Amino acid sequence: MNIRKVILSPWYLFRKCQAGLNIYKTCLLNYKFLPWKQACRFPIHVYGKLHLSGDFGKILIESENLQAGMITFGANFSQFEATQGITLLDVSGVIRFQGYCRIGHKCTLSVQPSAEIFVGNGCRLSNGVKIKVYKYIEIQPFVAITSECQVFDTNFHYMRDTVTGLVQPLSKPVVIGRCSWVGNRTTIMKGSVLPPYTIVSSNSLVTRDYSNLGSYCIIGGMPAKLLKEHVTRVYEWDLYSKLDEHFAHSDEPYQTYTGTINEEEYIEKAYFH
Repeated sequence: MNIRKVILSPWYLFRKCQAGLNIYKTCLLNYKFLPWKQACRFPIHVYGKLHLSGDFGKILIESENLQAGMITFGANFSQFEATQGITLLDVSGVIRFQGYCRIGHKCTLSVQPSAEIFVGNGCRLSNGVKIKVYKYIEIQPFVAITSECQVFDTNFHYMRDTVTGLVQPLSKPVVIGRCSWVGNRTTIMKGSVLPPYTIVSSNSLVTRDYSNLGSYCIIGGMPAKLLKEHVTRVYEWDLYSKLDEHFAHSDEPYQTYTGTINEEEYIEKAYFH
């Protein structure tokens, strides 16, 4: 083992504990779900209180470059509330992590038997997010789902048409395209598909396949509809400082460049390194 890591590990552990690292649940989660060669690297860190339930489920980390704490549960990285509540992890199905992921405190992630959720590299689930998987949910890389959102691939209850007698399937897959941003208190229902680089405004109800809209659009409302096209978030922090300085003295629009950039690179640097 690297001597430097041995010397620094107590200090590393002390700092993490001060930040709220739950050592018992961290050990439990890693060694319960991961192969020993992965578990001993502690790629999963648990902060605060976590309730673990479910039987015979699996957590898979599909990354060749495992790092300590690359997946976190229960950390408070929200700017809107103090740490409180319990994170719920119900694993009866399969959770597949592609790489780095941050899951805030007071979140619920429930995967039913025979169900699967795929979480791409660089995803962030903010505080209070609730995800219930009955069949399949795919969250593509670098997606941000902000505070108190809900993502369900099910209606939870069967509905019968009283005229035809037909009952529709209870569940239908959900796909959230890469680099999408889901505004707080939004609900995403079964069968919803968001194309890459979609922005969903706060308090929206997403109910269908929006692939025909293409990338770089804003949707919102109840139910959500197209609000604006050719729009993307600004992730370059150097540009952010220029914008702050400009709008501190003016309400006039600020002229930048046109076209798109590799946003994933900026997201990864800002949130995971």
